[in-house]
Amino acid sequence: MIIFGADHAGFELKEYLKDYLYKQGHEIYDAGAFEIDGEDSFADITPEAIKVLRQDKNNKAVIICGSGVGVCIASNRFKGVYAANCHSAKEVKKAREHNGINVLNLGGRVISKCKAKRILNAFLTTDSLGGKYEKRMKKLDTYED
Repeated sequence: MIIFGADHAGFELKEYLKDYLYKQGHEIYDAGAFEIDGEDSFADITPEAIKVLRQDKNNKAVIICGSGVGVCIASNRFKGVYAANCHSAKEVKKAREHNGINVLNLGGRVISKCKAKRILNAFLTTDSLGGKYEKRMKKLDTYED
């Protein structure tokens, strides 16, 4: 399943990408926002998306805010979540292969719909290389304050 979440700044891009994947037959879960509301916050949307993501290790999430930075910071607060704010298909391909990211963060105010679609396709079609790369990422789950 592909989980989507966005605040008001990422809402339009979220709806566009959701529709694109829905037409391809993907199973979609929308964690919100469900309308444009300038008072909503990525800090409220992200935990709901991550909760659903963690229900199945095969799930992936796309969480969008204005720049992609806020949702990336919020996403990476959760154990077992590997999120990256990506700006190109090449970047997300490396992030999937070497870092096994399961959350793609995008900036609704800084990336075009066409480019976001290319990045999303790379995110969904690239697998982790596993091995030493997976071991490195799992080590992050042992970090404590």
